Amino acid sequence: MSAKHSSMTGKVVKEGGRILGMIEGDTFYKRVNRTKHLLRKPRRSWALSMRAFSNQVLTHTTFMVFEEEETGCKYRCQTLDFARHGFEIHYEPYEPQLALELKYWEVEDPRARQLALSLGGVDA
Repeated sequence: MSAKHSSMTGKVVKEGGRILGMIEGDTFYKRVNRTKHLLRKPRRSWALSMRAFSNQVLTHTTFMVFEEEETGCKYRCQTLDFARHGFEIHYEPYEPQLALELKYWEVEDPRARQLALSLGGVDA
């Protein structure tokens, strides 16, 4: 298991020998590097291997959470929304991907809470 997924204990989701994330309970978790993994074209989106999504994630989960390694921001969506609203992309040499625009994700940003705490706007 890669270091970035070592704290998780669920079912490993792999594609082409690479660990893409983990399934814990009814949720698929993927840690991402925003600079490297966030699609900017054609639309700002998070993506996942179509094969892994179809064969492992879609049939075993209700939710998907992508967590940015740099900021700790968590992006959460329903797995069925990923399937319904996702669009296919294929950038060689990578496998085809299904991508979901950021507008479909709920975002939890720990930096916003920290800022509110430092300004006295949120009860601890």
